[in-house]
Amino acid sequence: MPNSQKIILSTPRFILREMQENDLPFLEKIFDEAAAMTFFTKDQKREKAKIWIAHMLKSYNENSFGMWLCFFKESKEFVGQCGLMKNEIDGKEEIELGYSVLRKFWNRGYAAEMAKAALDFGFANLKLTRIVSVIEKENIASIHVSKKIGMNKERQILRGQKTVDLYTILRLKD
Repeated sequence: MPNSQKIILSTPRFILREMQENDLPFLEKIFDEAAAMTFFTKDQKREKAKIWIAHMLKSYNENSFGMWLCFFKESKEFVGQCGLMKNEIDGKEEIELGYSVLRKFWNRGYAAEMAKAALDFGFANLKLTRIVSVIEKENIASIHVSKKIGMNKERQILRGQKTVDLYTILRLKD
């Protein structure tokens, strides 16, 4: 990774850094694997990746946070993305934790390590008191990750046309 890239977090195994316009190949890998994207053409996936990067660049500028790309420290191999995003949930602005890890890296604790680092960043650096995660009830792996990092199911919400679960964590008082 060139030095011009802004590293946000470091964990025992990973570096999490801001996205850049030339990161399209990394986002395309994630979108290639996303179940919801399976019926899109390669050009449509590329366009979605471009839009996502532009959205993240705007979020970094406006909020000082967003989703970050994740790489192994040692090999510099791309693993996925993880971070925090402002989202409206039930008419209220919330800070949502999100993550996606390439399938070849599933079931190794990577998502939990990255997600925990993002939570810690939100509580320590952004002084947040609450962070949420929206998870489809069929997504057992993400439910497991959320519980592993201390989140609890609060309630069901409607996102778009789908009922999903809202997981939350509150910052412990000092």
